[in-house]
Amino acid sequence: MKHIALLIASLITTNTHSTTISSPENHIDVFSTPGTISVTAHKGWHINEKFPWKATTSTGLVQVFKFFEDSAVASGVPDGVVVIKGGVCNESQCSPFKINVVVPVK
Repeated sequence: MKHIALLIASLITTNTHSTTISSPENHIDVFSTPGTISVTAHKGWHINEKFPWKATTSTGLVQVFKFFEDSAVASGVPDGVVVIKGGVCNESQCSPFKINVVVPVK
């Protein structure tokens, strides 16, 4: 149990200005600052913008993402827990994901 807590602590870093989540099983890193969430694909993977990307808040608000080669960015995101759904692909497979992200207070 102690090892699991250490692993979680090493994968999630939160302070008052940003949150970073490394998700090796999803092939992504997620970085949030007040109002913004950025999802970056790991090396060898790319953002699948054809996947139905969503950033949903507790009020049901869905944010729109802007897509780049190896990242997707949502702006105007309120603080609190946001559920991100998206997908990344490599040359032979695609990997959809759903992950909770904490957006810090401005």
